Amino acid sequence: MPEKDWCTDFLTRHKDVLKVRLAENIRRSRAGVSRKVLYEYFDKLDVSLKDVTPENLINYDETNFVADAGRPKVGLRRTMKHAEKVCESTKSAHSVMFSVTAAGLLSPQYVVYKSENLWSTWTQSGPEGCIYNRSKSGWFDQSLFEDWFFKIIVPYYRRLDGPKAIIGDNLASHLSEAVIKKCKEKNIRFIFLPANSTHLTQPSS
Repeated sequence: MPEKDWCTDFLTRHKDVLKVRLAENIRRSRAGVSRKVLYEYFDKLDVSLKDVTPENLINYDETNFVADAGRPKVGLRRTMKHAEKVCESTKSAHSVMFSVTAAGLLSPQYVVYKSENLWSTWTQSGPEGCIYNRSKSGWFDQSLFEDWFFKIIVPYYRRLDGPKAIIGDNLASHLSEAVIKKCKEKNIRFIFLPANSTHLTQPSS
């Protein structure tokens, strides 16, 4: 087997085309997305985006943050049983919905805390226009997605003419009868990304 020095020298000789990066862990279902599915999606996307201007095209995505500082390694005497680190963090989580137009305009964020209540101190000093809410899981459910859609997306589209389109993942919680009805009224084309493909097809990734 080649030794470590051989690998280092090989990378050095080909540094113009090779580099070392941390691997990104993905589930097997994501790794199994076929080219056929992706090609079909992009073929249909060309039709769905016809006559949609960059200002009228929105991509959305939600991400989850965990307020946990992790467990760093520390040095201590062998006789000590516990290596404790004092910190103010917890394992509570919250989600943030981001949306941006193809023209580069970032919409106000929508923050969802994992909590039974929404405390006023949690809504202070945030980004301008940010909207706050809460859920037991810290994730978006259907009612929260509707609230985001009607408070962020609809007001933005209300002042624009022509066909509009919104692109996002195909979670069941991201679609409802109320959202479909409003999309029909406002000439908004709702485009779902293929299942398990957001790591490849998310426009704002």
